[in-house]
This record gives sequence, structure tokens and C-alpha cells, in this order.
Amino acid sequence: MGRGLITDLLSRSLCFSLQFLLYEKVAEVTNPGSESLLLHRTNDASYNLSRSQLRLEDEPIPTELQPYFEQGKKTYESFKLILDRTAWEPMTTMSDDVIKIASAYNRESGITMFYLELVVNVSAEVVFREDWDHVPDYPKWNPNFLHTEVVLDITSRCRLTYQVTTPIGNGLIWSRDAVTIAYWNKEGDATYLAFSSTSWPALPPSNRYVRATFYPQGFVYSPLPGDPEKTLVRWVYHVDVHLAFVPARVLNLVLPKACRDSFMYYRKHAEDLMKEWKGE
Repeated sequence: MGRGLITDLLSRSLCFSLQFLLYEKVAEVTNPGSESLLLHRTNDASYNLSRSQLRLEDEPIPTELQPYFEQGKKTYESFKLILDRTAWEPMTTMSDDVIKIASAYNRESGITMFYLELVVNVSAEVVFREDWDHVPDYPKWNPNFLHTEVVLDITSRCRLTYQVTTPIGNGLIWSRDAVTIAYWNKEGDATYLAFSSTSWPALPPSNRYVRATFYPQGFVYSPLPGDPEKTLVRWVYHVDVHLAFVPARVLNLVLPKACRDSFMYYRKHAEDLMKEWKGE
């Protein structure tokens, strides 16, 4: 092994150790004994790791990945609280027989959240697995995405992802990117998929895109009552796109319109899946 490579490895190891110790100290100072779940975010907690170092959820999780796993679980609980406690105001002008849209102001984040409902003709398990197992394929059927990828699988239920959106609102909102922690769990017949912003050393903010902030949000996949082969998909959109010069009343029209468009692409994708399975 060359001397330069040894030096590089030692440097990386030292960098990671200092970074992780700094994370622990910041967590002690900024979150002492905190039980709060809402709007939980975690700073960088680990250096770049190979997939061979990962463990499944029923096995030990490497210490350096534990903060991400904990953030994933807290994001999940925060998402559940939003679903349980939020009083949504219907947006009747944007809703129809296919997609229902509502909104609510979140005092913690200081922005408006949007809630959407859609029924697709695919079972809940199939719809969820399609979303979880095929993240890189999103741009193929949803033109609102420029790029999507799984950065790191921490466990079978928790992972880091990265996404870049295309401009929306006729260019009013330029491309945004985000690094997110995602965590899912099944409760009863429903599967909950939650995600929020995090950070990762290999994906720092750049001047190519504006880094959006994803507060706890996600999807719920439930068998449609009376027709278990169909799925009621519920989506909470809770994102700060960091566009201070645009009035909130304008954003609160542009963003739900973009969400509605994404749900229409989602519905079309589900229909195409059904046709493939039926050999049409």
C-alpha cells in the first residue's frame, strides 16, 4: 500500500472521528433531555461508508449511523402527530372527484402544509413497494423530478435519499434539491412512509440548486374500505422552498398545484402498472 494512500486513509479516519464527536457535543448542547418530536433534524453524523458496512434492522447498526436511524424514527413519530392533530381546511377550488386537497398552517415551521388524497387501482402493498423499491425511477414517470436516488440504506426500513426537482410555476420556483432521511412502518392495514431533511458530507449544498427544507411529512398507504385491491394514498407536503421574495399567498397556490400535478402523474403510473401486469 502506497504511503499516499495510507496518509489519506488516516486523514479520513481522523476527519470522521472529529466529525462524530462534534455531532455528539452539539446534540448535548442544543437538545438536552428534549422529548420534542416535531421538526426534528440531525446534523452530519458520519463519514462516507461503503454499503458492505451496513446492517439489516434486526442486526446491530454501526455507531456512526445510529443518529440517522434515530432521526428517521423521530421523523416518523412527528409525521404521525401531524396526521393525528392537524385540522385541515379543504381547498375546494383545487379539489375534485379524483384528488382532494386541504391546507393547514404549521406554527412550528411557520409555513403552510398541504394534504392530498388519491385512490389508485393497485393494492396498498404493491403501491408502497413500488415507491420504496424504485426510487431512481421516479423521473421516468414524474416530470417534476429531475433526479432521485437512494444514497444509503441504513436498515430495511430507514435510508438516506437525494432528490432534485424541476422548476415549477412557469419557472417561478427554480430547481430545488434535498437530502432526506426516510423511515417506514406498518400499523394495522396502513403503511406509513415519513421523511425529513438531513445532511450528508458527500452532498453539501451547491450553487446549482437551492437546498429546500423538508419538515416531517410523508405518505400513508391504506386499503380502500370495501375494496382492498384499491389504495387510498394520503400525502402531507411540508416543505420550505426558501423563496422569501414571493408572497406566501402566491406560494400557497403554486405549491399545491405542483403537488396535484405530481399526484396525477402518480395515478397515471399506477394505471400503467396495472396494464403491464394484465399484459395490455
